[in-house]
Amino acid sequence: MRITHYASGLLLVLCAGVASAAADNPTPPMPEAEEIQAALEAAPSHLRDEAGVYVQDNTGYRRVRDSANGFNCLVAREIPAAFEPRCYDAEGSASLLPVLLFRAGQRARGMAAADIDREVAARYTRGEYFAPRRIGVCYMLSMRNVVVVDRSLAYVGRVGPRLMFYAPNLRNQDLGATPDLEARFLVADEATQASMIIVPVVSARRARTFYYAPEALTPLTESRVSASADTAPVDSLGRHLAKDEPMIIEQPKPPKIIDPYTF
Repeated sequence: MRITHYASGLLLVLCAGVASAAADNPTPPMPEAEEIQAALEAAPSHLRDEAGVYVQDNTGYRRVRDSANGFNCLVAREIPAAFEPRCYDAEGSASLLPVLLFRAGQRARGMAAADIDREVAARYTRGEYFAPRRIGVCYMLSMRNVVVVDRSLAYVGRVGPRLMFYAPNLRNQDLGATPDLEARFLVADEATQASMIIVPVVSARRARTFYYAPEALTPLTESRVSASADTAPVDSLGRHLAKDEPMIIEQPKPPKIIDPYTF
C-alpha cells in the first residue's frame, strides 16, 4: 500500500469525511473550456497567459496550447475522483510531466495499474525517464484540489493550495518533516523519482485546517469584536480583559491522526 500525499503511513484530518472512496464521488467530465480554466487555476496569475495547457480525452491527454514561458498546466486525474490542477515549470515539464502523460495514455488503453508501474520503472532504468535534475516547482494554487491519498484503496482528500518543490528520493525524516505540518511542509511520494516537498501557502496555524479540511476554514482575519481606539483589550478569542490582565494566546488543537489501514 502506498500513501501518496501524506507522510509516514498516516493520514491526518481535522474532521470526518475528508478522505473518501473514489467510486463514491467520481469527478464529472468537463467541457474543454472549463478544463482549460481549471488547469490554469493551478498557476499564479502572472504565468497563466503564456502557460501551455493539456486537456484529458479518451486517449489520455492532448496539448491544446503551446507554452511560451516554460510552464505547462493540466488537471491530473490518476483515479476518477481526483481533481489536481497542476502547473509544472520547465524542469518538471521535461522530467515529471512525460511520466504523467504516459500513465494517463496507458490507463486510457486499459492497461492495469501494476503493469503501468512496471513499465514506468523500466523506462527509468533505461534512462528514458529521469528525475528532476535541479530544484523546481509545480504550482497547485487552485482552491479545488482533490488529491489521491491512497492509490490501492482509491481514497481521495481535499487539500488547500500549495507549492510542490522537486526533491527526488527524499523522505520526510531526511528533512525533519512530520505529518502534522509542524515543520510547515511535508514530503509526498517519499523515496521516489517524483518525491516533492509540499509547502501549504498559509501560516502554520491556518495550514492544519486549510490543508487537510479547507471546507472547515474560518478566516482568521475576521475580528470577533469591533476594534476602535477606546475598546477594552481582548484576548485571542475576543474576550475582554481586565486592566493589566495578561493576554493568553490560545493554541489550536493538534489534528486527529487516523491510521489509513483502518479505513
